[in-house]
Amino acid sequence: MAVPEKARIAKKVFLLPDGSESNDVTPDCTGLRIKFSNKKNLDFSFASAPDGNRHCAMARGYAEDIGNTYAGAKGDADAAYDDALSRVEQHQSGPWYTVGAGGVGPAPSLILAAIEAMVVANGETVDDERRAKWKLMVADKPGREKALGNPKVKMHFERQRTLRQMAREEAAEKAAASAPDATSDTF
Repeated sequence: MAVPEKARIAKKVFLLPDGSESNDVTPDCTGLRIKFSNKKNLDFSFASAPDGNRHCAMARGYAEDIGNTYAGAKGDADAAYDDALSRVEQHQSGPWYTVGAGGVGPAPSLILAAIEAMVVANGETVDDERRAKWKLMVADKPGREKALGNPKVKMHFERQRTLRQMAREEAAEKAAASAPDATSDTF
């Protein structure tokens, strides 16, 4: 017997300056509309909240968004850290609100390290101007996908990811070496 779907009680949409609604958050949205299944709407204008409240809501939103990235890490703190780092870097480097962006994806810093490693391997020099150009290039998902679509960048990306994993393993090994012996009753 099929289990009936849970009825939706409310739907949240974002209000745009022209009064229209958007299912996705955008930099110019002015408020939130909660559309209840009883046909009542509750509108909340962001401007109506004091600055301190808006700042707290922003902080909570960042915490929620970054926390959501590692919800599926299943106890793997290293994977959770990598997912959170990737999202933080995306927040710091470019738009994250792109419709259909989906998923966290690889950390921009890891892609940048791969690009730099590829360029150095080609015998070229790297300066701050080139790094800034690359940072802009990988600031959004299409740019990151384009960079990783280059087989040479992808090879260096996998190498950088392996080096990062090896560093974590070495740190864990050092920590284990200095830890007291454990038995199944003490860990």
